[in-house]
Amino acid sequence: MDAAVPAFAAFATRRLPRLSAGWRPAAVVVAAAVLAVLPIVPKPLPVAAATPVPSGWSAAFGALRLPPSASVLVVPVPMSTFTEPLRWQADTGEPRSMVGGYFMGPGPHGKGYIDGNGTPPAGLYLNAIWVFSQAGLHRPSAAGPPAADAAPAGPPAAEAPSAGAAPNARSGSTGNLPVKSVTSTKMREQISAWKVSAVVAVATPGSRLGRYLTAILGSPAVVTGDVMAWRIPPR
Repeated sequence: MDAAVPAFAAFATRRLPRLSAGWRPAAVVVAAAVLAVLPIVPKPLPVAAATPVPSGWSAAFGALRLPPSASVLVVPVPMSTFTEPLRWQADTGEPRSMVGGYFMGPGPHGKGYIDGNGTPPAGLYLNAIWVFSQAGLHRPSAAGPPAADAAPAGPPAAEAPSAGAAPNARSGSTGNLPVKSVTSTKMREQISAWKVSAVVAVATPGSRLGRYLTAILGSPAVVTGDVMAWRIPPR
């Protein structure tokens, strides 16, 4: 797009006549036109560092041996303000289908629209626990794993690595959405409603998220690198 502007100016300079005797070439007019359209010429997107694929990501999916039609709940759950899981999927091709994401298209009034409010409370809650885990609040308690109904408590030691407006446990929100505690029953019901064949979490067994999901789903079927995975039997 940027290269097209000077090319157009050169073409117009060759084709347009002088405006009148003693005037400069019509390139003056063309230059003014170019200056007028420069503000609408797209600028290059800024370079941003992307979070690498978690260690054990591909190995976990290889061990699960899921059918091509299987849908997976990935934790953290991708949403419009947190797209890292979508990048991991694009980089590896795994999983083929997963819960979450966002919609870009025409809104009700014909203008561009991004649907980022479709993540249910259970998904926001999982993301909040994931942020706490990434922030370093993962040391096992002497009393054992946290109760499945318990909400994360206390501020994280540091912000979690993320892209854009990621889930924020410090403020108790994911993007601009408040995060409320979700009971173990509600969490299991939501996972069942998603109709997934597996849950794959970027977590370690001793992390807050790892212990929470183990309390909800039982022992993981796969633990490799920084990834834990559970097979969900069909209902």
